[in-house]
Amino acid sequence: MSGSRLDGYGGFRVRPVLISRFDGPETVAYRADIDGLRAVAVVAVLLFHAGIPGFAGGFVGVDVFFVISGFLITSIIARQLERGQFTFAGFYVRRMRRIFPALFTTVLVTGIVAGFFFLPSDFRSLGASIAATAGFASNILFWAQADYFDAPAELKPLLHTWSLSIEEQFYLAFPGLLVLLWRMNSRDRRRIVAGLAVASFLVGVVATRKEPQAAFYLLPSRAWELLTGSLLALTPAPTLSPAVARGAGWLGLCLIILAVAALDSRTPFPGFAALLPTMGAALVIGAGGKDRLGASKLLGSLPFTTVGRLSFSLYLWHWPVLSLMRYALARELEAPETLAALAASIVLAILSWRLVEEPFRHPRAQPEAAVLRRAAAFTACIFLTGVALYTTGGLPQRLPDRLLAYGEVEPSAAQSRLHCAEWSGARTDLTGVCLVGDLSAPSLGFAVIGDSHAEALIPAFALAATRNRQKGLVFVKHACRPMLGVVHIVDGKRNASCSTFVAKAIWEIQAQASIRDVVLAARWTRQALGTGYQQPNSFYTDGLSKEVSFRENKLSLIRGLDRVFDALSDRRITVIGAVPENEFLTPMALAMAKLFSRPPPRTTADAFHRRNAAVEDVFSQLARLHRFQFISPALRLCDGTTCVAEIDGRPLYRDDDHLSAFGAEQLASVIDDMFEEPRDPKGTKGDAD
Repeated sequence: MSGSRLDGYGGFRVRPVLISRFDGPETVAYRADIDGLRAVAVVAVLLFHAGIPGFAGGFVGVDVFFVISGFLITSIIARQLERGQFTFAGFYVRRMRRIFPALFTTVLVTGIVAGFFFLPSDFRSLGASIAATAGFASNILFWAQADYFDAPAELKPLLHTWSLSIEEQFYLAFPGLLVLLWRMNSRDRRRIVAGLAVASFLVGVVATRKEPQAAFYLLPSRAWELLTGSLLALTPAPTLSPAVARGAGWLGLCLIILAVAALDSRTPFPGFAALLPTMGAALVIGAGGKDRLGASKLLGSLPFTTVGRLSFSLYLWHWPVLSLMRYALARELEAPETLAALAASIVLAILSWRLVEEPFRHPRAQPEAAVLRRAAAFTACIFLTGVALYTTGGLPQRLPDRLLAYGEVEPSAAQSRLHCAEWSGARTDLTGVCLVGDLSAPSLGFAVIGDSHAEALIPAFALAATRNRQKGLVFVKHACRPMLGVVHIVDGKRNASCSTFVAKAIWEIQAQASIRDVVLAARWTRQALGTGYQQPNSFYTDGLSKEVSFRENKLSLIRGLDRVFDALSDRRITVIGAVPENEFLTPMALAMAKLFSRPPPRTTADAFHRRNAAVEDVFSQLARLHRFQFISPALRLCDGTTCVAEIDGRPLYRDDDHLSAFGAEQLASVIDDMFEEPRDPKGTKGDAD
């Protein structure tokens, strides 16, 4: 390979780069330090996904990959444009050889393994992921799926393909843009690329604040990282003194390490925080080259380059292995299991690199048109396989009958809403309102205000109301406890949308004179404690809060409920207590326990009461100020030792904390108490026990 710098088209030189091992024919020199930088990126990602302490920001390894990719691909295209050798067919054939074989092998193996034990709804979801991956649109799919009831990221075996989709979307447009820009002089060319990078960065900063899921998953807010690498490839290599090159390289590596160590899941990202890994990678690449100094020399050493050559296969295999193991065990991995998963990932990566990547990257000479046809046909097969899994409902016939009851639990609120009827009497712009109970009743008799836990209870309200010949309104908004004057702190900002929703619901209730009973139902533990299984911490404050803290969560809950009780003082109030929560996704955990002959997981009554102690204290304090009826779901769902998760093989929950429709129906008998006569117009003294 030639190590000399090349005379540049338009008066500049293209830096020597690595493409022989990654991106097709050997037209420019090998950069061992870029292999080493790949190793840093992939190890950061692996250890982050494995939950290893100290690597909470390891997700930035993807940003490093973006810079490397932009630099390498732009260098290749620029070199070929200089020689008049660039063709779109040739470019996409190289991309297909580089990406498709290892990617689709991983997808197929993942789908086959998951087929042995995934519940139908989850296998159906995997089918959608397979189809989206084949169409290089998985980032769009995962962005669209990121809603309140979405499955945990850890249980999506192809989630990591979002980054590959971003790259391929970028390379659908960028080569054509570069061909057009090649008609300009080099300075104008760089100015346009730099302008696009700045525009994308600004989109990312704004979107990170306003639409963080879109900012994370979609190309417009990520393109600047690839364009940073492109701009580096299009910029003349500066003549740096050894001291400056060494300092720049070490600074870049330190920025990447700082991002890995200092950032975490709470960091708004990409936004400004993405500058750390992106600029770090750019400094390492820019300071490297044939004169291997400092960080470049370290990254070019054998241990780093060895891992770097495996980096693509390591990235592809590690996440499905971790995800499939977590699904089969229905819990987080313990340390030995994590080590076993990482070891298996390394073995699979070596086999993939040796048996799939290398043979397909350097095949015998074939017409480009033939390669494109075969690649398109294989991609279509993968896509149609995913579509088939999705349209058949995840092939439920794969599983024994004893597991299908667990697979029939709807993972969203759809089953609860089946008990709703349309209501057109809203006097405000409220959404999420439905009518339940005996629709032939002459007037509205009750109303429910709450969050998704109240929504999960709709079947119970509908059944109890029908038995008592009542009809009522249910006002629900996800993650919104029925409080007034309380704001949710999100990314350091105050979000008052829940309080606004509750105020509008109360206004509607006050406008309906026939409504006598008002029910408040919510996930009170989430509000009082600010914590939840596999969920980030949440904080709430009101106008009297002096700080943002877990303690203020509880105090603001008391004050927010106090305001609601005052606003509804002319109605009879019933509070539905906290539903016992589990530290496992109930349908999946029960199904996996049955499939693999393990004891079923359980939540002890003691664990529930420990977590619920703060809620009991909240309502004990409120009972001194207001009169209300208190109904405890735990009286029906827990005995002296255990809170049940299933009855006769039917799960009571659709995830870790929301009741299934069947589970909600088990509470209809205790909700009947709300309709009993006679009752004091203002209810009975509250009891938090």
